[in-house]
Amino acid sequence: MIESGAYIVKEPSKADVFSFGVTMLETITLENCAYLYIRNPLRISYEKMQMYTDLMKEKYSSYLHETILSVLNPNPMRRKSFLQLY
Repeated sequence: MIESGAYIVKEPSKADVFSFGVTMLETITLENCAYLYIRNPLRISYEKMQMYTDLMKEKYSSYLHETILSVLNPNPMRRKSFLQLY
């Protein structure tokens, strides 16, 4: 989790899934999703993520929308793994 400016990875595979989700979100929306990351302290802007996922929901299937949301879940334990996506 990103807390207090420190990035602690407890489940590296879940961090990879999150990165995949951000990459897919950027591809789908054609927006620069680097702005999801706020620095000082390092954290994720879930408001911006919501804005981007709303854009995606308007243009793509509910299946794709739900899949992307499942890999962007803020809680790593609730985030889908690559095996679950497969």
